[in-house]
Amino acid sequence: MIISTFYCLLFNIPLIFLAMRFSNLSIIQYMEKIFGKYIGKVLGILYGLFFIRVAIHYYYIEIQMIRTTFMDELSPIIIILVLMIVSIYEASRGLEVSVRTVEFFGPIVVASLILFIVLGFNNIDLTVLLPIYEDSTLSRINMGAIEASLIFTDPNLLSMTFPSLSNKKDVVKIVVKSKIYSQLIIILMVIATQVSLGVEQARHSNFPFLTYVRLVRTYSIFERIEAAFLVTWLIIVTTRSVSYLYISSKAFKEVVNKKT
Repeated sequence: MIISTFYCLLFNIPLIFLAMRFSNLSIIQYMEKIFGKYIGKVLGILYGLFFIRVAIHYYYIEIQMIRTTFMDELSPIIIILVLMIVSIYEASRGLEVSVRTVEFFGPIVVASLILFIVLGFNNIDLTVLLPIYEDSTLSRINMGAIEASLIFTDPNLLSMTFPSLSNKKDVVKIVVKSKIYSQLIIILMVIATQVSLGVEQARHSNFPFLTYVRLVRTYSIFERIEAAFLVTWLIIVTTRSVSYLYISSKAFKEVVNKKT
């Protein structure tokens, strides 16, 4: 995960360069400038499909979490329809509403995740991670780092919403900061999960951090810590699925030159 930070920033250099070169256009719009009208539209459609695929991926994970943790007897179609209506409504409200939602919930989510990790400190045994190179070679670690770096898709959000940035010169700073901050939180979560559950159990668990939270010894004030984590987790995943749903619709609108 640490090495993946380097690969992620390396892979996003072309996106950052193109965004700054065509600062008043989204990635769909400047594809036509670079490749011409027809090839550009084909690439635009592929980008739109990619964005909606990511949205569906997060949507599917969200449904699985709800079904396996606290609504296992409820009909799946009810969960699917409710989440679909909520997601489509939020995405239809536009970029500003999505950004303000993230701005409001962001600090709450980050503080909550750090609190969960701290509360489970008594379950942590860092010696589980040693020796680091016992089961891995440098080439395998690098391959894992490359795979992990491809999960970080936030620059795609930026490439679609770049024309809306008030200070476009800050794009490099935005990408670097967002990667480092998110990476630090992910690394803390991975370490906490692996050293408390063990590497093998963490590897084969569907929702390992939820399992970690369930092991946390809580006092009366934190009696419902699992429910608190589920709320936090649903906020994170819903926000991401809505964000990609919004930019996928924006991508298809730009491909067919429609405003609505």
